[in-house]
Amino acid sequence: MVRSRGSNPFPRRANIKMWTKGYVGRGRVGRLALRRVYKALQNQFRGRKQKKGRFRQVWIQRINAGAMEYGINYSHFVNGLVKCNILIDRKMLAALAVHEPQTFKSIVQLAKQRREEGLRGALELQRKRSDVVIEQGIIHNW
Repeated sequence: MVRSRGSNPFPRRANIKMWTKGYVGRGRVGRLALRRVYKALQNQFRGRKQKKGRFRQVWIQRINAGAMEYGINYSHFVNGLVKCNILIDRKMLAALAVHEPQTFKSIVQLAKQRREEGLRGALELQRKRSDVVIEQGIIHNW
């Protein structure tokens, strides 16, 4: 009885040859070609993930540049958006900053106003609490 030697290897080799099209030198031959194809596929997978991170960086830079025109930096702007419950993602904010400056300006003003209100509220709360002083575990009401 004849033993089976597995599936036909020729279609797989044809695929490797197809994937190494454009490679120069020994990179198209045998095991080295297989290694180079696997490495290329790994780089391809990693590159797709890095692409998303690079787009996020670009969006943040655009939002920061747009917000700085109106006197607020990126982190304070995003903090104000969170306090206003405005749920617009970075991609849309960047598009607004570039293509719709008036709309972006109104959003920045909302966030700025809400942030300042939050600061005033915190200062007032601190003033209310300032009449109570704690010294070494003893509470004094003045």
